[in-house]
Amino acid sequence: MAVDALEYDDTAEDANPAGALEEILDSPDRLKDLDLDAFAVELERQVSHTHSCMSVCLSLCLIIIICGLLLTSHLLIFSCLK
Repeated sequence: MAVDALEYDDTAEDANPAGALEEILDSPDRLKDLDLDAFAVELERQVSHTHSCMSVCLSLCLIIIICGLLLTSHLLIFSCLK
């Protein structure tokens, strides 16, 4: 959040969140420029995206488990028929 408040490029290799926080502590007036509503919307979007990705991953895991159980049961049935 400190990096966003100072509008630093947080994807840069030299991004320094601790330095950004220190800069805000030295000059708290810079926080007046921070758009907390936009930050809340972005945070909500990221959480929603993460939740959506987790749901997809869990669904895929369940499908893989079910397919594995079906395959195992078919193998057991075929082995019993021999």
